[in-house]
Formats: sequence, structure tokens, C-alpha cells
Amino acid sequence: MLLERRCVQLFLLRSTSRVTFYCCQKNAWCDEKVMIHWIDTAFKAWVQMRRAQYPGVTPLLVMDAHTVHFLRSVVNRIENMGCDVLFIPAGCTYLCQPVDVGMNRPLKRELKLQWEAWMEEQGTDLTPPSREHIANWVIHSYHNITKETVQNAWKKKGFSWCVSVFIDDVYDMNVIIIIKICKS
Repeated sequence: MLLERRCVQLFLLRSTSRVTFYCCQKNAWCDEKVMIHWIDTAFKAWVQMRRAQYPGVTPLLVMDAHTVHFLRSVVNRIENMGCDVLFIPAGCTYLCQPVDVGMNRPLKRELKLQWEAWMEEQGTDLTPPSREHIANWVIHSYHNITKETVQNAWKKKGFSWCVSVFIDDVYDMNVIIIIKICKS
């Protein structure tokens, strides 16, 4: 989750036992600093976990044509972990993104329900929700996506070969990672 802000206090989202990223960047954009933090924390932890589970298998990270993904510092960091990097050509991302195809709609529907419930609870006191509220809405909404929805998203895009191997891993992670990024 990437929110707009120069600096964020580090806090633990206790509402979940799954992976949670809370990261802030001035323009709510994935820049080099955010990407490097993600690689050094989340991706590195995932690679270590998979290496123990599947010895001898080289991890592959497939990324779209976002400018920061092509930075030498980003690619080198990933390759130095012994991982392969594959880039999806610009304009072809939709062909390879099961999350966009099968999970964003139910996620957004659930987020809307969370927001509407909060609005009703507020009554006439319409103060903006805190970042922690918003983060918890996203987490709750993500957890309400069923395993079957995730599997069907991958199958629909032609990735049925990986469903049985990876979906349980993605769906059942229980690591909480909070990232603090401050502009100096």
C-alpha cells in the first residue's frame, strides 16, 4: 500500500496476520527508494522462503514497463539475489496480470462497502478517515477475497499451471512488513 506523505510514523497493523506494506512517498508513487525498500524487505524474504521450500529453483520476477523497474540499481539488486528478471512489453501488461483481471473488482467492491459503513457511522461528523483506517479497510477487503477468486483469476489468464503450486503460498502468508520512508 503506497500512500502520499513525506514521512509516516511506523505502526503495526494488528488486524491481520498476512503481508501488509504501509509505505509513504511524497507523490504516492513507486520511485527508486520505494522499490529498493520493497526488494530488500518483502521480495528478499519471499526469495529466502522459496529457496528453502524449492531448492535449486531460480526465482523469476516479472515486471511491467514502469520506469523504475528498468533502473540498473533495481535490476542489479534483484539479480544479485540470484533471481531472473523478465519485463512485460509496454501495452501488453493486461495479458499477464491476473490480479487486474480477476481480483480488483471484488477488492474495490469490498472497499466501497467499508467506506460506506464508515460514512454511516460518522453521521454528520465528516472528518477524513485516518491512514490507519484506510489501511485496515484495504487489509480487510483483501482478506475477504476468497481463495477460489484468486485461483480463478490466474486460471482465466492462462496460468492454470501455477495455481496449485503458488496460490496457497500467496494466500496464506503470515508476515507483517511495515516500511518507513522519510524524505530527508
